[in-house]
Amino acid sequence: MYRSITSVAILAVLSACGGGSSSDEQANNNPPSNENTYSVQVVDVDQCGTESINTTAQLIIHNDDFSNAETITTDSSGILKFSTEDDLRTVSIIT
Repeated sequence: MYRSITSVAILAVLSACGGGSSSDEQANNNPPSNENTYSVQVVDVDQCGTESINTTAQLIIHNDDFSNAETITTDSSGILKFSTEDDLRTVSIIT
């Protein structure tokens, strides 16, 4: 049950990124940015339900052949964050 709630929460966060364009962008003749920023906080939950921020987790961003393109570590708040212009990226989170 917890995993499905987490998955839905992560998908909601990821799908909320992007946004629309403003009239300022159109007035300046600047095309909207295609860059998407993804951010997630990694939290460990023990058998008693106690939550603690994971500051040692890693996010691995994969190439199309599933080799490692980039590895990102959490900050002191347990946040993993990366930006990409790609519509689809394969990632792994290691805790």
